[in-house]
Amino acid sequence: MYKSENFSKKSVLINSFLSKFLKIIGWGLVSLFTLSALVLSTISIIIGWAVILPIQVCAVFLLIGGVCIFKGKRLGDQISRYKKYCTIINNRNIIPVELIAENTSKSLNFIIKDVQKMIDKNYFINTYIDKRNNQIVLTNEDFVPPRYEDVAYEVKEEEKTDESNEVDTIINKGMNYLTQIKEANKNIKSESMGDKIVQVEDVTSKIFDVVKHDPSKLTQIQKFMDYYLPTTLKLLNSYHTLEEQGIDRENITTTMESIENTMNTIVVAFENQLDYLFEDEAIDISTDITVLENMLVQEGLTSGKF
Repeated sequence: MYKSENFSKKSVLINSFLSKFLKIIGWGLVSLFTLSALVLSTISIIIGWAVILPIQVCAVFLLIGGVCIFKGKRLGDQISRYKKYCTIINNRNIIPVELIAENTSKSLNFIIKDVQKMIDKNYFINTYIDKRNNQIVLTNEDFVPPRYEDVAYEVKEEEKTDESNEVDTIINKGMNYLTQIKEANKNIKSESMGDKIVQVEDVTSKIFDVVKHDPSKLTQIQKFMDYYLPTTLKLLNSYHTLEEQGIDRENITTTMESIENTMNTIVVAFENQLDYLFEDEAIDISTDITVLENMLVQEGLTSGKF
């Protein structure tokens, strides 16, 4: 039923014997204290004075006996839990800690610590706890369990990969918008409008370059990605549609002029967006300059005027 390479009968038998031995010794000492205390009490009554020192010695034996009983019971309880764990594990190679917790009415932390102690005592052989996934893993004798440092490193690498993938997804989405804006520019005949679109293209490319080199700035362009770019593309497509009508009428002309004027605002807004991305760098550089100037003054290397 159980896999012999993962369950040690020898260690369990030794500790089971030790548990019984400790309890026998413990109860023996307690019984000896009780009997000795009765005898000494009787003697003290007969002779008429208290026998203090012998009773104190007996009290020491009582304390030792109590410790032995406690240790023996604790060890026995652990062996009982071990047998229950074995029944739950059965012939599985991997078992969730949660399953054992549910069947023993113990907390996850208790099970993890308890099983780890059993592994340390060689109750379980070729076994380790996958704390990352809260699983107990039973392996063959050739398997080397991963170190915590390795697992932590793998988690960090996965987080970096996920972050990199997110940045790539956003950048690709943005470049798709940029490609469509360039395509719209090719279709628009107005030179003045074309010049503004080129400015938008240039600033947008620079924004994506900044984010690509510093993914932490990704959150700063969320609205730029979700609203500004798609709305700009929509306006350009509308401008092209109106331009294609080829007629000079009030609604068409007014709308086209409105879009062209809005492009001025968009260019400024996009440039501001790019500028905001360098806000932290500007603060850091300003701080560095201030510190440098103060150090130069303190060292007497300058006149103190900047």
